[in-house]
Amino acid sequence: MESTGIYWMPVINILGENFTIILSLDNEILKEVTPYYQQYELLQTIPGIKSIAAAIILSEIEVDMNIFPTSFETNLIF
Repeated sequence: MESTGIYWMPVINILGENFTIILSLDNEILKEVTPYYQQYELLQTIPGIKSIAAAIILSEIEVDMNIFPTSFETNLIF
């Protein structure tokens, strides 16, 4: 009987390549949020907000909270 392990090698290679790409993208995201690292970390203190969601929020609304007149109106949006 021939081993089936040989058939899994292409799948394992693809998964490894995808993992490398994901790590590269994570590093790019971290580079982009570096100027806003304090806000990035603060966003992650909100339950359910992890690194990717924090980066997305920063990219969408940036760090200028003056567009919201009060914290109450900010809470209505989120």
